[in-house]
Amino acid sequence: MDECDQVFWHLLNSGTEVAKRRVSVLKNLKQLVQNVLGSEHGKIYLSSADVSDTDVKYVLSLAGEYRVNPFVIVNNYRHIAGNCYNYSGSNPKNLVAALDKAIAKGGHHLLCCSAQKAKSKWGTQALEERFRRKYPHLRILRIDSESVADPSHAAMGCISHLNEILTEYDLVIASPSLETGVSIDIEGHFDAVWGIFQGVQPVNSVRQMLARVRETVDRHIWVREWGMSVVGNGSTTIGGLLRSQHVATLANIALLSAADNADLSYIDQNFQPESLQTWGKRGSVINVEMRRYRESVLAGLVEDGYIIIDADDVDDDESGAVIESVKAASQELYTAECQAISLILQPSLMPNSKSSLTQGRKPKPNDISSVRRNCPVAMKLKLRLI
Repeated sequence: MDECDQVFWHLLNSGTEVAKRRVSVLKNLKQLVQNVLGSEHGKIYLSSADVSDTDVKYVLSLAGEYRVNPFVIVNNYRHIAGNCYNYSGSNPKNLVAALDKAIAKGGHHLLCCSAQKAKSKWGTQALEERFRRKYPHLRILRIDSESVADPSHAAMGCISHLNEILTEYDLVIASPSLETGVSIDIEGHFDAVWGIFQGVQPVNSVRQMLARVRETVDRHIWVREWGMSVVGNGSTTIGGLLRSQHVATLANIALLSAADNADLSYIDQNFQPESLQTWGKRGSVINVEMRRYRESVLAGLVEDGYIIIDADDVDDDESGAVIESVKAASQELYTAECQAISLILQPSLMPNSKSSLTQGRKPKPNDISSVRRNCPVAMKLKLRLI
């Protein structure tokens, strides 16, 4: 299992589709571990640059009655990762201004972002729109969870052949879709990797994202001083996190019982304690790092072999222009998205659809893309949509 720490944390804490089936997924994981160890030649291999005792102990606890003596191979080699320029300030205006200067000189760049929504000023969509306005000639590719699933977008299905498609673009703007599980092995293409990290990803995820480009080129990062996302109630102790989940479970059972007038006491409140314990261990570490987010990221990058260099600030006029341009792009995109959603909810404006695309559900990005392709009103408004 490659990147095992990321896999385990995704299964234990992710809010994506796995959250709807977490109990079944964890049951299957435990069964899979026991099936492998119970077979004649069954072995489990775990690998990751950030694997810890917590990950190993989790697998051992899932093994149940099977007793395993783990064999650990540690790679102490530390390569020279190159220079990493750290931009200070309360927002990444200085980094974007520096990227403007780098683009003006030519070359190719990868910009990593921790957000993607239209209303996020420093997300993939707003920055893509901003750079398209400023550099109409620039070949830009946006890679995020929405663009890779949109059949009309150039990024559709690109994850499986990144090394081929990325060479066709001057600027690639990526969300955490490129956080793990991919390796960009192109040499001589990217001149630098840039990162805007607003405190929503764990520290290790930031380091993983910056390392997707294997070539030793300069890194430029802006990191929020404090993290914005915490696990559970934000507690930095295992006990505090686990107590918060127990209280939340009891409250939810009480609410469900009151709503349905049913006895739900049969619910197993002690499901897979090993999974809950692992969640608590990892969550408490993440919460500690979130309280000193920038400091933790920089310390991790030093461990990875980077030389941290404090970047110079740009003048106030230049940084002010950056903020205004990003804000204008974000506001226009968000307004266009709201207009598109209103069109979706009015089937009379969609000549190719007999009823509302959403059919009562929350509009999805592909619905908005469909409006752009099929609705003449949307085309007339020239909406710049997802």
